Amino acid sequence: MPTFESYLGQEKDPSLFGTVLSATARTLWQIQTAICYRSLMEPSR
Repeated sequence: MPTFESYLGQEKDPSLFGTVLSATARTLWQIQTAICYRSLMEPSR
């Protein structure tokens, strides 16, 4: 069973799917982090 790291190692030339996938994951992570940070800083009503 190939792991995600081995897939990244095999993927030499960047494909459009990989680029979009990584960008989407990074954006979702930033949004989730921002929401958690705001919920921690602002007092819950």
